[in-house]
Amino acid sequence: MDLKLIFLELTLFFWITNSNCQDCGLKQKEQGRRYSYYKIHTELNDSTHVIRTIQEIRFKNHTDIPLDNLYFYLYLNSFKNEKSSFLKGANEIFGNPYKDRSDLEWSDLKILKLSVVQNKHSADVLNHSQAVFFDDGNKDDESVLEVCLPTLFLPDDTIILKLEWEARIPKVIARAGYSQDFYLFCHWFPQLGVLEKNTANQWYWNCHQFFRSTEFYGEFSDYDIWIKCNKDFKLCSSGEFIDEIRVGNNLIKHYRAEKLIDFAWAIHKNCYIREWKWKNIQIRLMLPNDYREQEERFVATINFGLQYMSTHLAYYPYNTLSIVCPPLHALRTGLMEYPSLITTGSIFGMPSFIHNAESLIMHEFVHQYFMAVLANNEKEEPWMDEGFATYYEDRIIDALFGDHQSLIHFMGFKMDNKQLTRMEYTGMNNPSEGIIARPAWCFTEETRKAMIYSKTATIFHSLERIIGQVNMDTIMSRYYQCYKFTHPSGKEFMQFVQNQLYQLVDSSKAFSSYKFVKFGIYNEGFMDYTISEVKDSAISDSMHHYSIVVQNKGIWNYPLSVKMIFEDGSNAVEFLNGNISQEVIEVKSTKVLTKLHLDPEQLLLTDLNLNNNTYSIHLSDYASLGFSYKLQYWLQNITHFISFLI
Repeated sequence: MDLKLIFLELTLFFWITNSNCQDCGLKQKEQGRRYSYYKIHTELNDSTHVIRTIQEIRFKNHTDIPLDNLYFYLYLNSFKNEKSSFLKGANEIFGNPYKDRSDLEWSDLKILKLSVVQNKHSADVLNHSQAVFFDDGNKDDESVLEVCLPTLFLPDDTIILKLEWEARIPKVIARAGYSQDFYLFCHWFPQLGVLEKNTANQWYWNCHQFFRSTEFYGEFSDYDIWIKCNKDFKLCSSGEFIDEIRVGNNLIKHYRAEKLIDFAWAIHKNCYIREWKWKNIQIRLMLPNDYREQEERFVATINFGLQYMSTHLAYYPYNTLSIVCPPLHALRTGLMEYPSLITTGSIFGMPSFIHNAESLIMHEFVHQYFMAVLANNEKEEPWMDEGFATYYEDRIIDALFGDHQSLIHFMGFKMDNKQLTRMEYTGMNNPSEGIIARPAWCFTEETRKAMIYSKTATIFHSLERIIGQVNMDTIMSRYYQCYKFTHPSGKEFMQFVQNQLYQLVDSSKAFSSYKFVKFGIYNEGFMDYTISEVKDSAISDSMHHYSIVVQNKGIWNYPLSVKMIFEDGSNAVEFLNGNISQEVIEVKSTKVLTKLHLDPEQLLLTDLNLNNNTYSIHLSDYASLGFSYKLQYWLQNITHFISFLI
């Protein structure tokens, strides 16, 4: 080998290793820092669906510049009317109409008092606040509030914000709201945006409006929350329960939490609470009374997920975990993630051979690591959260119930989570429709899940197969430990992955693997390898000359192998660089070639059509016979099923 090349590779290796250590050292200094503390006393009037709240925020200016304003999320205002940016232009949300409602079924958040204490001087700033709508210019949207400060807020100073406000909770449209005797409170209080540096290294407020396709981005904070509601309600929340007192027919419950980007809670009357511990973690499960038969399924799934993530990524990051399963009439509040609290979804009598409920639980649970602790910007780079959550959801459910049958196993029909995820991507009308690395509001309803969730997860399933699960686990666990509680960006993640690949696998594989992932995330284009033609130009009666034409119908590529199977049962493998649209393999052999397999180990799950990766030259009668047996098996099962229904 060229000595210059050896020297270059060694230099690159040591530079990558050293820069990675330095970057992690800087990031780990940021972990655990909190600049805001929330003290909230709230009381629910169930008859009017109104909460009245006294709130105090202590906030430190952790920048090196003076501030003259603050920005707040007012999420509940997204459901104030159909003109909000969240609802504008939609006749239904999640397939359900929402417009036919009375005025009292819309939300209405009113800040009654707002003052700021700076340098021991208090000033009323309510009249110096206004709704802003920089994202889309919608003057009817009130999901972001700007507060102008009376004097400059200097670096390292701390201010105290005092608020009194009330809000009518909406009849549920999506996420927050009530339905009959069930309430979910998420993003329910005025909350500061994220004060951070932009790509130009300048401090600014990251506080986007709420859109249907976006979720949440918040700063790590500490919380003391007192919740007053009727004693008949059972309650699950983020954080740790401290104590409670009874006042007449009401209970006041005190909760405390640290290093959360939000604090959520849910109450329900017609339910029960199952509590248990997994190691040192206190777990609460809220289930509707008529879902009792599913209790052990929920418990087993959560316990398995906790153990799996502890083994393959990291120990669960909080001391508590609340799982809220809303009743069917409140299902639109479900299937979401909040720090140390998740909402899931099920139906009465969910069949045991369908593991959809378990899959949903695991998806929301895995968010605790990515949405809650790593806490990337879900609005601007949703793939870093939803894609990773889908990837680990697939892994956990497949490990729990078995490959090829983890999602459903019924009457001979089997499918696993990973297969469904791949199909959601490969089944798109146009798999090249835009790139993954875009803000959430750039996606349509049709492309959002397929691209952000499924394509991202399929890329990482492929990477895992290419480099091996042990190396994949090493990369992801190191990434988590390095960047937890720091809001990593996509650029930081990709740089980290590149560094780790060069440490864990050979330089050639590291180069091609990183190129594969980067293209999939940051470029348009698809991958579809196929064997388009095989010619046999016989040299003599005993010598064959095969010309095998391999094509990639797309522009996304990766080196791949071709397995050749001969009539006598022997096989040989050829390797292709995969970088051009067409390659020709020339093979001379005395043996008769019968079958070809592209990517025989199926490393590239991102390949749109795996069926055209196999080419049969001499089709055996056994293939058609096998198909006949399978068809007969299915017909028998269908007949039995129909007779059972009759």
